[in-house]
Amino acid sequence: MIPFALTLRRVAEQSRAAEDAHRAAAEARTRLLEAQRRTAFRRLSVIEALSKEAERHETADAAEPAMLAALFRALDWVDNDLSELPAEADAVVEQAKPLIRAVHAERWQRETDIASDRALATLEAWHREALGREIFDAMDRFIPDTPRTDW
Repeated sequence: MIPFALTLRRVAEQSRAAEDAHRAAAEARTRLLEAQRRTAFRRLSVIEALSKEAERHETADAAEPAMLAALFRALDWVDNDLSELPAEADAVVEQAKPLIRAVHAERWQRETDIASDRALATLEAWHREALGREIFDAMDRFIPDTPRTDW
């Protein structure tokens, strides 16, 4: 092979390696941005569901059960209410109560010990540490469409 062809081969291989490295970096960055977007919208869904439920109840005591149910519906842990939660979820329910109180207090413009953003971050961190997974993981389960049949 002539030297010029060897040079072109080397340049072509270097170009392919540079392109592959760029694609790998772009794919990794895209996965990171997708995860950030997914988490941001999931957090927004949770807070919107809690805020909506907080509007319906002026007192925190009256709001708590409804807001907890709204939280776990937003997380895709239950379809209807807290009775669907397994007993193992009791610790999560207790850890969620500061978030419930914070959102309710902010909705009714009352004093609160902890802001809702910090309460949500605390719940997420506790869940990650205590259970070894993200609180939003249930939202990643694939649920196939139910086939419909005519009888």
